[in-house]
Amino acid sequence: MKPNQLMIQMTFLCAAGMSLLLLSPIRLNADPPPANLAWKRNPIEVFANLTSVRQGDPISFYVATGESLRNNAVYRMRVYRVGVTDSFIVDLGSSFVLQYQPLHDSLGNALPSNSYIGKPFPREFKTGCVGSPANWSIAYTIPGTTTSGWKSGFYYVKCSLVSDSTIFRRAPFVVKEDNPGSTSNILYKVPFNTYHAYNAWGGSNLYSDGEPLVQSNDTVSFLRPMGDRPDHLERTDIGSFDLAERHFIQWAEGAGYAMEYCTNVDLDEDGVPSNPNRYGFIAKYKFIVTSGHDEYWSAFERNAVEDGFIPNQSNSGGNAAFLSGNISYWKAAYNNTRTRIAVGKHTSSGTYIEDSLWRSSAIGKPEAKFIGIQVTTAPPFEYVGEQDIVQLPTHWLFKGIVPPFNLGDQFGTGFSENAAGAGIVGGEVDKRHTSSPANAEVISSNSFSNGQVHEAVFYINTQSNARVFGAGSIYWSRGLYGSIPSDRDKFRTIMTNLMDHFSEKKFVGNIYIPITWRKNIELDGHVYVLSGVTLTLENNMTLTIDAGDTLFVDGTLEITDGVRISGSGVVKYNASGKLKLTTTVQDNWNMVSVPDTVADFSKAAVYPTASSAAFSYSGTSGYQVQTSLNLGTGYWGQILRLATAILHGKTGLFSYRSCHCRLEYDRVSVSAFSSA
Repeated sequence: MKPNQLMIQMTFLCAAGMSLLLLSPIRLNADPPPANLAWKRNPIEVFANLTSVRQGDPISFYVATGESLRNNAVYRMRVYRVGVTDSFIVDLGSSFVLQYQPLHDSLGNALPSNSYIGKPFPREFKTGCVGSPANWSIAYTIPGTTTSGWKSGFYYVKCSLVSDSTIFRRAPFVVKEDNPGSTSNILYKVPFNTYHAYNAWGGSNLYSDGEPLVQSNDTVSFLRPMGDRPDHLERTDIGSFDLAERHFIQWAEGAGYAMEYCTNVDLDEDGVPSNPNRYGFIAKYKFIVTSGHDEYWSAFERNAVEDGFIPNQSNSGGNAAFLSGNISYWKAAYNNTRTRIAVGKHTSSGTYIEDSLWRSSAIGKPEAKFIGIQVTTAPPFEYVGEQDIVQLPTHWLFKGIVPPFNLGDQFGTGFSENAAGAGIVGGEVDKRHTSSPANAEVISSNSFSNGQVHEAVFYINTQSNARVFGAGSIYWSRGLYGSIPSDRDKFRTIMTNLMDHFSEKKFVGNIYIPITWRKNIELDGHVYVLSGVTLTLENNMTLTIDAGDTLFVDGTLEITDGVRISGSGVVKYNASGKLKLTTTVQDNWNMVSVPDTVADFSKAAVYPTASSAAFSYSGTSGYQVQTSLNLGTGYWGQILRLATAILHGKTGLFSYRSCHCRLEYDRVSVSAFSSA
């Protein structure tokens, strides 16, 4: 839930004994008064020492039991990866013995079982369970030799009783690709910050929510178990993963979209100004995507995504899809080991303040500036979703919908755990703001009875070519597994369009700055290379232009060796358009040709850098010297430098396939020519 009024006062407080390194201005709580902390501990409790681990690095797990089991309960540990299904990865063993782990008060004294009522605020709660690793023992460490062979993804270790496998708890973690970008140009971010913001283990999280057993605190730790409310989707033993993230991952991997994974912490590390590899991690990708509830962002994470990835001109812009609601609302800070986050949003009495809101005038970085939308407040019946309403039926996101959408059509049935209503617009919803990019298009929207508005938007960053989509709803990805098959298929078509475009399998629209395509790509409508801009095709890729689609070149189209252009569509060069063909030639003899009409067909004019005559060859006459060349005929000659061809001022339609054939079969184009 969100506060309703802005308070922009900025203060610094330093709590005695705290080792928190404040990376941004925050406020830490004073100790709350004693309260009823008689919350129920789980039979098994487990957490990992890291939110993510790189392939080839070890990861450890802490396991203990609450009062109900006490000592000597035997359990087993297994690791799973979430993809189309939860795939079993490895059995770590089945003879582990649980030991009871008491909590500790503010003086470090162990608290007896069931004796939390009226005690001083326990140390684990006050400092975000910072004492847990010191008091708990490591149950198992998975060595780097094991993780080195694991595919990047969302994983969890499952600890279950040997005597009763229905009693279990899980600890989530992410495996990162050791060589970022080597298996995919898509990066999926898991919002661990939000998981622990809502995690009420220990009786404390970043919310009080009016619950008598939960204290609000401004510092929470990753080094603690998760989940006390399995009936509440924000608070399960794997955080809010089942709220929406699971649906997107299962569908995306099942649909063939390979992805590499990271967490908030990884992006924070990538955005540190003093980091010599700053933006080196995220820059390996073309597309970053997140889903569900991604509410808490650090300053360095914003640096990495908003300032480094989306406007990155050297990478021709990084596309970003926020399949979420309430994104980057609170400004969080990590301690120096990135095991805790702190957000100064409460007073000592537990009431909200707002000096850590990204949008506040004290910080001045509203979310809509880079997402296109930002949260207002929750619609009525927060956990019951509704369908969305089409506003731009001709947008490429809706291409392939059968029958085609019309203005005002509804889509996104989704599903719900509640008896009443279901849909993709729910949880918390976002809409445009005065700070939104001027070219942000509303793709779909909905209005609610309490006056709240939802808008899903798309915009292009014209300084970097980056494409950005903001779904504006926590429940968006639930439409992938909606309860009505026909509507589910339509929603999956929308998501397929988005994934194909943002991962650059397809492209439509303007090209604003120079860009290079190195992998196969298909035009999905008309594409415009603006004046002064170069589109380069290289690396043996294929550009597919289907019937009805056109590549309009007002700037320059550059084609290198091995590139193929297929399909029955056309390339059209406007008045300022240019074609540049480049190829690598060998040091000695090459077969060359003239691929277009030139003013002077003499060998001296066409190949001024040749060190030999041009020779034609026939089976009866052998090699013959030619002083004048014919269009499309291959000739042998010695070329001394790289051969290039630039076509100036070619208007109307240009038969690109003839040039393609000569590049393919004659090996090399002319050294220079101009059109008649």
